Amino acid sequence: MLAVRVAAIVAAALLLAAASCRPVYSDRPLGGAPVTLPNARLATDGLWCSRHEKSHCWTVTVADARDGVLMLAPLPRERGAGEPVRVHVRHAVTPKAKPDELGFLILSEEDAVLKGSYLWALAAPVDPSMLLVWFPFSQNEAFAAMVRRGELPGRIVAPVAGRSALLGEKTEQTVILENLADEHLQLIVDRRGQLFDLSMTFVYERVWPR
Repeated sequence: MLAVRVAAIVAAALLLAAASCRPVYSDRPLGGAPVTLPNARLATDGLWCSRHEKSHCWTVTVADARDGVLMLAPLPRERGAGEPVRVHVRHAVTPKAKPDELGFLILSEEDAVLKGSYLWALAAPVDPSMLLVWFPFSQNEAFAAMVRRGELPGRIVAPVAGRSALLGEKTEQTVILENLADEHLQLIVDRRGQLFDLSMTFVYERVWPR
């Protein structure tokens, strides 16, 4: 993850980075088919900012239109401005028809330390300039329980320190989802009320150009 635009991407970065101390990881960019860019409901280049007490802003550009990859760069004044980060924008579940329609999206960022592991979050568009993003509950117990029960393919691992490149936030990897098929992705969307802290909705919007 956005009937929105690049807001999705910006949100992704934000959500991935600041997700929680123990976000849920994936062994690849999570989601179904990539969102092809440009998309009528998903903008690209621009300046995106979060609507929070500690607002963060990024410039967003398309890095790979076919594979739905955006490049997010923090503004120079933001935390010393790190290097630009690639964010993958995918459909939460591959559309069976009308692939240009955007429902729930998944935004993924490769961990800056644990290469080959991806931080991710669920997103949904509000309009072409606003994106809502949700993170898994902070200690990921619900996802861990589903992996243990065999409902989702993945591994429970000993805690390993990681970091979001976008926000420079420290993370701890303990759950890694692997080889998720569309039925697994649909299960995550269907159970979002149990898996994500819906009371903590992160809002991102494009402030330029209007």
